[in-house]
Amino acid sequence: MRKIKVFSTATGLKIVESSAITWGELKEQLSNEDISVSNVKAVENKTNTTLELDDAKLPESDFVLMLSPEKTKSGGYKEVRETIQTIISLNGETAKNHFNQGKNYTIKSYSELESLLSLWYLLSEEDEDNYDDDYEENKVYFHNCIDKIIYEIRNCSEYNSRPDSMEKAIELIVGTKTINDLCIDNQKIMSNLTSEELNWLNRFK
Repeated sequence: MRKIKVFSTATGLKIVESSAITWGELKEQLSNEDISVSNVKAVENKTNTTLELDDAKLPESDFVLMLSPEKTKSGGYKEVRETIQTIISLNGETAKNHFNQGKNYTIKSYSELESLLSLWYLLSEEDEDNYDDDYEENKVYFHNCIDKIIYEIRNCSEYNSRPDSMEKAIELIVGTKTINDLCIDNQKIMSNLTSEELNWLNRFK
């Protein structure tokens, strides 16, 4: 049994104990622990090996695993930007403010754009035939609040690690945690990484 420090651009850093020998075995364990391994590129830090095949061998000692979104032929950075451009042209200022929060969307990373796009679709899921003015007003207010929360969470992290989990947003909305609490939580978990491991991860930023 050894410790694996799993850094995901979707969920941040999590430490798991595992006796998995192959990538396929570890993937199954990570999925059971709510760490997404779908459509991701996985790289381990001992030999800088990209883990692709299920029977790929894992390091025998403790190691760091980096998970980042896989840019497929059907959906990479270019397509995400084109999709956002279309949404802005159809929805005007509301969409522009959503995607340009903090800085213009054209200079944001793939993971940031993917996060913003997912949130846009989440907030847009509604029955267009069944709403009144009050509902629409509240939806816009909610939309702006969540945008601000996600922007603030993202910018308290050294790694811009797409901290877009609704759990964190809800904790902030209901007041059980503050931005400072989340920053402290993030610093505590990141302190489990050595300076060498941090430098290795920073190459993927």
